[in-house]
Amino acid sequence: MAENSIAKMEGNNYKTDVYKQQRAETKKMQTDFAENYQKMANKNGNDTERMKHNFENNADRLKAELEQKLIMLRDKHNETLISEKERMEGELSDLRLAHQAKMEEMKGSQKSDIDRNLEQYTKIISDAREKFQREKIKLGKT
Repeated sequence: MAENSIAKMEGNNYKTDVYKQQRAETKKMQTDFAENYQKMANKNGNDTERMKHNFENNADRLKAELEQKLIMLRDKHNETLISEKERMEGELSDLRLAHQAKMEEMKGSQKSDIDRNLEQYTKIISDAREKFQREKIKLGKT
């Protein structure tokens, strides 16, 4: 029995040693895992921050480029509006001058028509008066 209790004690000691060894290995694995996890988290955090920073820089750069293009387009649009307005004012002025010339031409034409008609009517009336006077004289002699 003494041998049995020695064997039991040795077995218990062995079991305790194995348990302690396993526990030490588990603790070491947990520590290693925690360190690796922390390193990866830090690396990923840094990578994420770098990516975020790059994204924000690109977004800001693109925004500035688009704003510059918008300003250029607005300036070009304003220049086009001004030149078109000047062109249209010139066209309008030319149309007004052409209209005024046409109106003067029509007035002159109408005046000459009126003068010609008045002359014709005056001649007709004069001829009629002369004929009337001749007829009156003829009637007066008879």
